[in-house]
Amino acid sequence: MNSKSTTKHNLLALKQLSDNLTSYFKVGSWWPGLSKDEIIIGAVLTQNTSWKNVKLSLDTLKENNLLEIKKFSNINKTYLMKLIKSSGFYKQKSQTLIDLSKLIEGYPTLNEFFKSPISKTREELLSIKGIGPETADSILLYAGDKSIFVVDNYTKRITKRVLGLDKELSYDELQESIHILTKSVKKYKALHGGFVELAKEYCKKEPICIKCPIKKYCVYFLNNKK
Repeated sequence: MNSKSTTKHNLLALKQLSDNLTSYFKVGSWWPGLSKDEIIIGAVLTQNTSWKNVKLSLDTLKENNLLEIKKFSNINKTYLMKLIKSSGFYKQKSQTLIDLSKLIEGYPTLNEFFKSPISKTREELLSIKGIGPETADSILLYAGDKSIFVVDNYTKRITKRVLGLDKELSYDELQESIHILTKSVKKYKALHGGFVELAKEYCKKEPICIKCPIKKYCVYFLNNKK
């Protein structure tokens, strides 16, 4: 199966996968975070680390009354690095948060920041060093409630196995395919959460296929079962 472009067969299989994941896991809005600020900050901190480490940093920021993105615009970088140290790569992440804060500070409120067209807001986010497509789209979907799907490594791994692709679809290819299936913000959140839960519980780097709830739809399992 050619992974360079999503065929009609791939789209049908992807829809079946989507339906099964959202039906089985029912995670709703998966992203951990009680406020838009916490979601935005968490999206930056979670790069290349576990959520457990991010939670420690978020708790420390909260204890210091700094769980608000705009408060980073004039913060001492060394101080911020100390507060988010548990998240790793704290030097780079602290600068990203400061730059992001300065961007958002140009808007009266976070709601105003997210009122711009998705393409404009996404371009602004991607202009900041340390923010790539996954982080930008996480901010847009979960903090901005924008109609854009987040593609992560879990999503790539699972679609490759379930659809029987020779190679993983690229970020843009996979995102575009999901966008063809639906434009629903609610479904994007539920599906992304489904990918995360499936990858954590069953479709790990070394998959636990025998217990997987969607194994009968998975090409990888069907080709490797004994």
